[in-house]
Amino acid sequence: MSGFHYFTDDKTPFFDLDAGAHAYGNGAFKKGDSTPAPETAVAGPYNSGNGPVAWLRLDAKSNDGQVFKEVYRLNTAGGQPPKTCEGMPEAFEVPYAAEYWLYK
Repeated sequence: MSGFHYFTDDKTPFFDLDAGAHAYGNGAFKKGDSTPAPETAVAGPYNSGNGPVAWLRLDAKSNDGQVFKEVYRLNTAGGQPPKTCEGMPEAFEVPYAAEYWLYK
């Protein structure tokens, strides 16, 4: 296992790469910049879906002991929610994949 990615609140992604046999570091981030995924990006599984989420640059929320200073989300596939939840089940998932690059 490489680690975990989750949100500590509505706007704070957290990366914890202290898992298994390695302790690479962890930290909280904030949105720095974004750009739409290229038109050629995969819309979702089997290239069907609502489209890919944007590519992002995330900046460290703090420099106090945090190993990583920037995170880039690239090569996204899927992840866009439907335009409306009308006709959808009460609970549903939106498939998504991406590459994350972390820099010190």
